[in-house]
Amino acid sequence: MVYPGCAVTNRTYPFYDFYLFSLLDRAKTAVRYNHEWLGQLSFGDVIQLASNFTVQQFLTRDNFSKRFAKGDAIWLHEFFYALMQGYDALALQTDVQIGGTEQLFNLMAGRKLMEAKGMKPQVILTFPILVGTDGVMRMSKSTGNYIGINEAPGVVYTKVLNLPDTAMRNYAELVTRWDPREINALFDKFAKAELEMRDFKHKLAWEIVSIFNGDEAAKCTKVKRQVTRRPSPYRLTNPKTSSICCMKQAL
Repeated sequence: MVYPGCAVTNRTYPFYDFYLFSLLDRAKTAVRYNHEWLGQLSFGDVIQLASNFTVQQFLTRDNFSKRFAKGDAIWLHEFFYALMQGYDALALQTDVQIGGTEQLFNLMAGRKLMEAKGMKPQVILTFPILVGTDGVMRMSKSTGNYIGINEAPGVVYTKVLNLPDTAMRNYAELVTRWDPREINALFDKFAKAELEMRDFKHKLAWEIVSIFNGDEAAKCTKVKRQVTRRPSPYRLTNPKTSSICCMKQAL
């Protein structure tokens, strides 16, 4: 679930290499660095790129519009990010670009620049943001609310079991192989009290561990948890009962 979420540089690439090629075919993947083309732009080139947009267009972006309404500062260099990401699409002549929903404006900037150059604009695919283990903020290693795909199966399984109930649909839709009908059926069962949330979480944990580590790892992890799970508490009814008698009664 924690995938590369920032710019990949020569220094950081070895770290992201594991994540990247856990999902992509190395033989069919080319890694490019945008300094290859951004570093060649002159100040005049940047002005020309900026001439394709208006300040009003930037202020329609949700993040900017909210800050503008509250009177919070919006720095000029923040507008450059959309220009740079848009130029990435132009330089790579992309057919399809994928990003989170919060990246929609920047991805659309790429389409606009491609059209301005007489190119066929890229197709855009956006996906919702995966929340972290706190169930509120987006998953981020810097925040610490993450589940790493290279963590031990037992760690992943436990983190999934400890997710807030409110995050379950987000994970079911974004991190599993389940189709929408199956997901809706599970939530319908939960709503009708035919499925306990704990059982739902075990099913989700199994699915996630299976995706990244295989069915056998998921099975072994679940068995280990069943063996080592915390016993049910024993309530002492008579405070004068000796500790030996308490142990016998509890057994």
